[in-house]
Amino acid sequence: MDKNQLIGWVLIVGIVLGFFALNNEDQQVAANQQENTLTEKVDSNKAETTVKKELPIQVLQLDSNSSSEDSLNFQKANNELILKYGIFANATEKTSKDYTIENSKIKLTINSNGAFVSKAVLKDFRSYADYNKNEKGELVLFEGLGNEQNIEFRHKGIPQNTSNFEFVPNVEGLNVEKDQQSISFKLNASTGGYILYTYTLKADDYLVDFNVSFSGLEQMVEPIDDGLKLNWIQKPASIEKSIKIERQGSSVFWHSKEDGYDWLSEQTADDEEKSEFATDWISFKQQFFSTILIVKGKDLTYPTMSIHYDEDDSTYLKEYSASSPLKFNSNTSNNFEFQWYFGPNDYDILASIDDGKLE
Repeated sequence: MDKNQLIGWVLIVGIVLGFFALNNEDQQVAANQQENTLTEKVDSNKAETTVKKELPIQVLQLDSNSSSEDSLNFQKANNELILKYGIFANATEKTSKDYTIENSKIKLTINSNGAFVSKAVLKDFRSYADYNKNEKGELVLFEGLGNEQNIEFRHKGIPQNTSNFEFVPNVEGLNVEKDQQSISFKLNASTGGYILYTYTLKADDYLVDFNVSFSGLEQMVEPIDDGLKLNWIQKPASIEKSIKIERQGSSVFWHSKEDGYDWLSEQTADDEEKSEFATDWISFKQQFFSTILIVKGKDLTYPTMSIHYDEDDSTYLKEYSASSPLKFNSNTSNNFEFQWYFGPNDYDILASIDDGKLE
């Protein structure tokens, strides 16, 4: 082998060795970059990584014609929902639907987002406006944003509210003409647990049984302070001839076994009070009609009631609110039993309810 051949072979070997060394270096750099990316993702999104192990992979649905960019955006939105709402992500940010339940006395509208009564109509009465126009009409106690009932809790440390979630009914509505019937609204969690609201109407009654059940969520639902938090807010419209006189006869009333009856000021002033005792009913009273929450199981523990209104705003009567802890047991299913009364302030009717304690 002459000198030129030797130099040629040395150059060839050098090129081959250099290629393998360079390729190995590139692979190592890529591996390091991937490792760093994964490490950064884990460090910055530990909560997301934990949640993904427990929650549904896909909350949102992609169209078959979606682009790769759409896919990335959808996945990002999907992960954000999971991080924000946890096991309830499948039921959030839905368009609300209305469901009607009624009997011969009342007609109620249930909002699917929160499964609360958003409108209450009394069939045997009419407003002053209808009376003045000699129209039959029906008396609307409240509607729209005039009434909301919700429950607050925490899930993985994040505050949640039942009004943010869609509850799916087991039937499309009720028209009870005899005996009694029930409709249930269920909020399903991805883990198989659920929150269930059940409304039961009799054929000829102003009372509605209202039961709330938390099942299979003992380790997923966390209390706020002393328990879950029940909130009830109402802004009924004026239905009488004079809103000024109507306001003077409207307030919040409640009852406790130890202290009897109590109430906020009926005068034209804001007021707030926390009950010193456990409470077994709370009434949002208008001049001639009331909406009453009656506790059938454990009494409400020291609820706080308030009343507020703007004298110059005639779009509503007064703003009532009541909030109370609900004791939550993390070792078993939790059930809460109530009744709603939507009706007139009629002595005989109220005296016939719950051994007369509403009279």
